[in-house]
Parts: sequence; C-alpha cells; structure tokens
Amino acid sequence: MFVPNVVSFDANYLTSIDDSSSLTMEEMIRRCQKTMYRHIKYSLNTDKLRRIMLSNRLLTIYPNITYLNIENNILYPINKKNILNMEKNFFWNIKKMKALSLTNFNIKMKDFKQLTETLEHIDLSSNNLLEIDDGIFNTTRELKVVKLNNNKILNLDRSQITNLRNITYFDLSQNRINIISKRTFIDFSNLRYLNISFNNLYEIQHEGFLKMNHLETLDLSNNENLTLQGHIFKGLSELKYLNISQCNLNKLPSDLFQDTVNLQHLNISRNILTSIENKTFGNLRFMNTLDLSFNKLQFLPNDIFINTTSIREIYINNNKFMKLSLQLFSSATFLKIINAGSNAIEQIGESNVRIRGNEFILRNNRIKAFSELLYINVMMSILDLSNNYIQEVVLNRTIIADDANMSISLVDNRIKNMDIKGISRGHNWSIYLDTENNYIQCNCKSFDVSVVDDKSSSKSSFIISATDTICINQEEICDIFNILNCPIQCNCSYVSSDMSIIVDCSSRNLTKYPVLSDIQIDNLRYTFNKTVVLLNDNHLDLDMQENLGSYHNVSVLDLSNNKITDLKWTPPDVIELNLMDNDLKTLNEKVIVGLGLNKNLRKIHLGNNNWICDENAKHLQSFLIEFNNIKVNKSEVVCNKTGEYLIYTNIFPQQNNVTKMVLLVTATVFLALLSALMMVYYWYGDAIKIYLYSKNICLWCIAEEELDKEKEFDIFISYSHKDESFVQNELLKELESGDIPFKICIHYRNWLPGEFISKQIIDSVLNSRRTLVILSNNFMESVWGKMEFRTAHTQAISEGRARVIVVLYGDLNEDTLDEEMKNYLKTNTYVKWGDPWFWNKLKYALPHSKSRPYSKANEIKS
Repeated sequence: MFVPNVVSFDANYLTSIDDSSSLTMEEMIRRCQKTMYRHIKYSLNTDKLRRIMLSNRLLTIYPNITYLNIENNILYPINKKNILNMEKNFFWNIKKMKALSLTNFNIKMKDFKQLTETLEHIDLSSNNLLEIDDGIFNTTRELKVVKLNNNKILNLDRSQITNLRNITYFDLSQNRINIISKRTFIDFSNLRYLNISFNNLYEIQHEGFLKMNHLETLDLSNNENLTLQGHIFKGLSELKYLNISQCNLNKLPSDLFQDTVNLQHLNISRNILTSIENKTFGNLRFMNTLDLSFNKLQFLPNDIFINTTSIREIYINNNKFMKLSLQLFSSATFLKIINAGSNAIEQIGESNVRIRGNEFILRNNRIKAFSELLYINVMMSILDLSNNYIQEVVLNRTIIADDANMSISLVDNRIKNMDIKGISRGHNWSIYLDTENNYIQCNCKSFDVSVVDDKSSSKSSFIISATDTICINQEEICDIFNILNCPIQCNCSYVSSDMSIIVDCSSRNLTKYPVLSDIQIDNLRYTFNKTVVLLNDNHLDLDMQENLGSYHNVSVLDLSNNKITDLKWTPPDVIELNLMDNDLKTLNEKVIVGLGLNKNLRKIHLGNNNWICDENAKHLQSFLIEFNNIKVNKSEVVCNKTGEYLIYTNIFPQQNNVTKMVLLVTATVFLALLSALMMVYYWYGDAIKIYLYSKNICLWCIAEEELDKEKEFDIFISYSHKDESFVQNELLKELESGDIPFKICIHYRNWLPGEFISKQIIDSVLNSRRTLVILSNNFMESVWGKMEFRTAHTQAISEGRARVIVVLYGDLNEDTLDEEMKNYLKTNTYVKWGDPWFWNKLKYALPHSKSRPYSKANEIKS
C-alpha cells in the first residue's frame, strides 16, 4: 500500500456530517493534523445521508486551506437532492484558497457570496444552477478558470460576470442559454477558451465577440436553432479553433470568417448546408483542417480554397456531391487527407491539376470508370475507391509518373475486366492494387495483370492482391498458351490466381497411373509454382503404382474414390493428399515417416477406408497422435471391426497395466514439480522476470513488440516543466543514448505548434507503448499533467494492459495528491528515483523487444 497507517474513518453509518453527528469535518481534520497526510477518504451511504454541513468554524480553525473539492461521485443520482449545506459567510475566513470545486449537487449561487479574492479556479458544474447571481464574482479578480457546465442557466448578462477580467477559461456548455448580446463578453479581453456548446442559442448579436482579441478556442456546436450573421466573429483575430457543428446551419455568410485570419481548425460538420460561396474561406490562409462532412452539399466552387494554401485535411464526406473536380484542391501544396467518401460521386472531372498528399478517400460512391486521372494526377500514398460501381480497370504503364508510390483499394466493386498495358518508362514506381470481393472474368487480360516481363530492367512493379476475388466463367479455358507434355488421358489448364497447373485425370475409368513428364507452359512470360493432379473417381490400385515416382514435384494429389489397398510412395513435398473412399487397411512405415517429415504437408484425408487396428497400425496411430488437427483429423481413421477411433484404441492390451503405472508415476512427479515451480513463480515472479531481462535470458517470455508494432514511440514522458532539467539530464540521456535506446515522445520536441494540447495529449498516449509519469509536487500542480495521466490510465484500463509507469521524483507532499492518483498508487507498483535498482526496474517495466536485449552494462548503473 502506498500510504501505510493512514487515518481512515468508517462513515457508512452516518446520516449526516454536522454538529449533531458523531463525526464532523473539524474532527476529521483535527485527527489528521499530527500525521504527514492531509487527505481524508471516507465512504458514505448516500441513501441514508441527509446533509453535509460546512460550518464557519471549519475555516476559522483551518484558514490555510488552498484547495477544497467536494464531489458527488454518483453521476446520475436517482433522487438528486442537495445534501451539501454551508453556513452564511462560509468563505469569509478563507484568505489563501486558490481552487474551489463543488460538483454534482444542488447548491445555490447565493451560498457563494464573499468569495476570497485569491481564488483562481472555480468548478460548479452539474449543480442544476438556474442563474448566475449579480455580483457573485465581485471579489474574485484573480479568477482564471470558471466551469459552470451542465447546469440550467438561461440568461447570461454582463452584470453577472463583469469582474472576470482576468479569466482565460470559461465553460458554459450544456446549459440553456439562448442569446449572447453585444455586451455580454465586453470585459473578457484575456479569455483564451470559451465553450457554449449544447445550449439553446438562437442569436449572437452583431460584434458579440468584438473585445475578445485573445480568444483561441470557441465552441458553439450543438445549438440547433443558431443563426450566424455576417461579421459575427469580428475581432477574433487570434482564434485558432472554431466549432459550429450540429447547429442546423443552412447558409454561411460570405464575410463570416473575414476577421479570423489565424484560424487553423474549422468544424462545420453535421449541418444542412447546400452550398458555400467561393469567397467564404478567402482570408483563412493558415487553415489546416476543414470539416464539412454530413451536410447536403452538391457543389463547391473550384476556387473556394484558392487562398487556403496551408490546408492539410479536408472532410467533405457524407454529402450529396455527384461530380468532383481535382481543380478544387489545386492550391494545396500537400494534403494529408481528402475524405470525399459516402457521396453520390459518379465521375472525377477532367483536369490538368496534380495533387499530392497521403490519403484520398472516395469509397462508398457511384464511380463507374477508373479514370487515368486517379493514378496520374493524384499523387497520393493511399487511394480508396472501395465500394463503387467500377466495372473495368485499365492501367497504362507508359504514363505512370516515375516517383509514383500508391496503394489503390478497389475492394467491393463490380470489376469484370482488368488489363495492364504499355511499356514502363519509369524505373522507380510502385502501385499496389487490392481487388478483393470482385467478380473478374477469367480471360486473357485478367491473367495478364499479374505477369512480370522478365526482359524488363525496370524496378517498377504492380502488386495485385486478389483475396476473395471470384473468377466467373471459370469453366472457359483461356487459350493464351499451350501446356507441354500433358498426359494424353488428362486435361491440363492454368490458374493465374495461385500460379498453378491443373492436371485433371478424374473420372476417366483409369486402372493405371499416368506418367507426368516435365510439364511446362509454352510461354516464357508465365510461370507456375504448383502442380495439382486430380486422379479421383477411377479404378486405381497397385497396377503401375511405380509411375507415382514421376509425381516428384506434385503439390496436391487427389486419389480419392479408387480401389487402392496399399500405397507404396507419396510425393516428398506434397501439400495436400486425398486418400478417402478407398480400401486401405493400413499405411506402411516408410510412407508414414515420409509424411511426418514433410514440413509442407498441410492436410491428408484418410476417411472411409477399411482400417485394421492391430499391431501393424502402431506407426499410423503414432502419426495420428502427433499430428491430430495439424495434418490429419483423428475422426477419419476408424477401426473397421469395432468402430472406434484408432487414436484411442489399445493395440497392445498386455502392456496396459505397466503403461498405466508408468504414466501414473510420471504424472505424479510432473505435477509435484509443476506445483513447486508455480509457487516459486507466484512469490518471486517479478524478481525472476527482472533478473531474466537483465541477463538476456528467455526474452521471448517478456517481449511484447508484436502487440504494439504499429505505435510510433516507445515512451511518452509526462512531466511538469519545472522538472525539465531532471528529464533532460537524467532520463533522456540514459533512455535514448544508453545500451537500450528507446524512441521517446516529449512535448517540446514532438508536439506541433498550434495543435490543441488536449488532442496532442491523446495522440501522444495512443502512439506510445508506455506513458512515463514523473510524479512530483510540481506535477500535481499541472492541469495538463493530470490530464495526461488520466488519458493514459483510461487507455490502459480499456486495453486491460499496464500502460502507465510512475516514477516518484523527490519528496512527495501527499496533500497535493488527488483521489484518482492516490487510488492508482495504492493498487499499482511504481519506481522511485534514487533506488539502487532504479534503472533495472524501470527498463523492465518499459517495452521489451527481442531485438533490443538488456545490456549487462546496466547492472553497474544506479
């Protein structure tokens, strides 16, 4: 336990915490005064509890309280009642309080008069507040963060918030505010963040944000009756993030964004826009992301993005576009993503414009033609054309750009014909085609797409994936070549999908095995790597079985439904062998040994034969035991007399008792040893793993690289900027340049300027295998640090894996720990700086890799 011998209180029996109760707030604090701990944790029965009383005496006795947080942890109480009561002038004696949080009660604004002037942070969310009393903030001139979200506030007037001149963060989301007047925020010149989402806003008066010249984030989303007038955002020259999604907007004034010249992220999704004027985004030269998804747009002017040269992400998916021109994106130098999926696009308009970027999504449209523009003018890494109506794909090597490197998805289309033509002039391009779930005609052209010209010196290539692609009209043989030396009794054909030759001799009434002699394709452009021989449904037995010696290179051999009583030989590298429906009594030892040694064998079918289960079947029984459900199915070999499975039959009954005794003794000894090992591992498991890791022994048991191979970083370091010297001089030096180098994500080096901190926190956590939290007194003062910990901890819980590593740095003041961090440290191990085994323990907790073993040099480091 992280906090041993902490003072605790059983409060389950209480119906109130006040002067009449056996346990008061003052008593709790008094009993904690002589300990080093300043946090009290108690459980309450909210069904019985009638009230919690905060008396003036509490703050008179303890005037140095700087942080007060009382929270109802029941998110949605059935009968929400106000059990929290404060005496009049409760806050009068608090002279040093900086943060106040009272959430999820039914408190009243009148209780908060005479708040201390030192207050910097107040959170009154989820309290069913109906209004903000005038003058409530008269004495709180140092307030920087105000959270009033999830209440029922209807009116917002200047008189209610007039003294919040230093505020930088204001959250009014999830209320019932319906109008913002031109004077509401006239005093908010220092505000950086404003959230009025999920209200009933229908009007924002002209110049309603005029004086907010430092505002960077504005969220007006989910106000379903909102109407935006021109110049409504006048004065917001520093605005970087604007969200006006889900407001039922049907029109955007052309001068709406005239003053927001530094806007970087604009979300207008989930409205009912049908058109946008070409000058609407004319002043947004620094816009990085634009989301217009889930509207009713049918058309955008070709020059609408002519000035937005910095744009990287455009989302126009789930609209009603029928035609899309590449001219629309001509001004962008590089596009990370264009999402035009889930529209009704039938064609890509002709254009000489070339666009470059990472991903172009056109899935779920009605595109019928695979235009050359899509791989000539679209220089994207990923082109998604899945789930369209494309019927034919023609690719011309001659016109492909020299540096093209594309992955094109044609999954779930209607492709019947494919053709690749022309001679490549480039030497360094690569195109990957995914044609999964199509119905391609088996003709010469569709065969030709996977053929490589051996005479070409070009390094360029097409790679075609045809998983689950169905070949229709397969019975029609494509006469593009002759197969040489095909047995006269058989028909031979070529299957391009797996580059195999099929020798079909089935149902020919054969009594002798045909000879296979050097089967070849009379066309050097085509190669094959598999031979399939079908001899099923004949009368074959032992006659001329020596001819099987010519089947040395056969991969699949079907001998089912014949009259075979014994088999003398099988191809050494056969992949699949079918011996069902014959008259086999057993298999000789030589054949069984060969099948067991054959590493290529995937399946052998032995069902419906007359197997005799005597001592001659011992080798077959051993084969079944060793390879059951690997190469063979045990249920296929049934004894002809008893109907029992051979694998379970006692072939040597006289050895039964001896065998049982040997097995019993062996099992007893094994279980005893196993139990002893399990007990040792149970008590010393972590120490054993740390020792093995430090000695480079059995790394396979602790390596986890396959689980997180898609993540970019090994470690994301979360710390307070005040501890930056420790991180740079101690941690980074060892972790990045030590014997086990790790790839580190750190704020000042890997975060992009201008991106939202909350978004970058989430990205950093999700892209890192571990989050390393430097827990110090400085860290607990950091709002963003706590958010980073909470994000990483939540991700770890959702995955059911240990993702968070806590390093205790310095002497920790327990008063600064919140309940979430305290609970985490009680139930999880951590590493303390200064521990002689610090580096061994830390590196063991970090991501393990088989290719990055532990160096013994670390054993001498402290």
